[in-house]
Amino acid sequence: MNQGNSESKIRRGSFKFAAVLLAVVLALSSVGVYEFVLSRSAGSAPQSTSAALSGALGQNISLSAQLSVKVYNHGTLVGSATVNGDLVMNNFMNWLQGWMVYETPSGAASTFVMTDTSGTARMLYGRDSSSTTATCTWACENTVPPYAGGYIGVGTGTTAPARTDSKLGALYPAGETYTQALVPVQPPTYDPSTGNIVFGGAIIAGGSATISEAGYFENWYLTGFAVWDTFMMFHDTFAGIAVSAGNTISVQYTVQLGSVAYNNNLGILLTAIFANTLGAPSSVKLTATTGAPVSVAVYYVSPLAAPRVDLGSSATGSDSAIRIGTGSANSGGCPTANPGGFPAARNAIDLCVPALTYTQVNSFVISPYVAVTSVIPVIAPTTFTEAGYYQSFDSAYSFLLIRSTFSGSGVAVPADSSLTVTYEMSMG
Repeated sequence: MNQGNSESKIRRGSFKFAAVLLAVVLALSSVGVYEFVLSRSAGSAPQSTSAALSGALGQNISLSAQLSVKVYNHGTLVGSATVNGDLVMNNFMNWLQGWMVYETPSGAASTFVMTDTSGTARMLYGRDSSSTTATCTWACENTVPPYAGGYIGVGTGTTAPARTDSKLGALYPAGETYTQALVPVQPPTYDPSTGNIVFGGAIIAGGSATISEAGYFENWYLTGFAVWDTFMMFHDTFAGIAVSAGNTISVQYTVQLGSVAYNNNLGILLTAIFANTLGAPSSVKLTATTGAPVSVAVYYVSPLAAPRVDLGSSATGSDSAIRIGTGSANSGGCPTANPGGFPAARNAIDLCVPALTYTQVNSFVISPYVAVTSVIPVIAPTTFTEAGYYQSFDSAYSFLLIRSTFSGSGVAVPADSSLTVTYEMSMG
């Protein structure tokens, strides 16, 4: 795993936004205001001085998730439960870190570790443009069951979930394996008007029980083993619901990307990753910073035919990058795809007025946080008013995934400085 700079070297609180399934704060300090961390050399002196720049730039961008479980008896609702504030497992955080990190020009791949339902730690590859099949891990789709992708399961356990969980407390039906008991996620949907991603599945009860927990799982390829394995990503418990043989147990997750800072590109990508394509390859259309719609592969069929080659340097100079902008409501520099002008909008395709260069990111996980960070050189005095996180996918194109704008007059940074910008995802 690319662990990135240690916490002592990274100014925590640079940018903060909550990641999937929990409240999101886009801020640069623990008290909810934007803050750029500025490190500036003091002339030719051997030591440098640091100053934290902050202003009235507070901004909350909420993100949450809801779990809904309903039990039907021949079409009649006989029990239900709703859970808000879904708990994210360490497995998901480790995957997200591996997915968001920058792959170095030397071709060093990013790796991450997840714990499977047997309790065994497994290494997977997050980012790798190598042509070797060994690195086609989570992106590889299988041609025979169990297929790669998302699965839903329920259980009868009642112990409160913890981030270190790797399986349900007591899988239902009792006596079955995870391969037998889990059902594939039905095709998820993404609503650009609300930022909601909805996915789930239905389980036909085989016997009487009281279900009291649910989990979302991914079945992914293991590097070097030529097998797929199951990893729990979310886990919730709820008040017990009695089920009988023949009942239908409906489980639905609604991931709410409520803030317009989350670009449609991100919503579309996550929707496709949550999916189960049942042995078929899948791709999505993303809008590049040029305004062009571009097809991006998500799952490939068979590791023998599909190396993990979905990354490219593109205009960013790296596969994952952060950039700063100087746009304003009166600048006239906003893309036509962002008719709202300077304010954040889900359909933005780029920063309004990009400044300086794309800077590759590093990433790290300190549970319950996942972060990407960049150190951006500032040659001339600049007042920053917007920032964005980008990825590229085996093409000449860059894609904006998150864009935030700052209220007020922005943040002024003097010349000959280095600006540390960190998107920190809190999954509390």
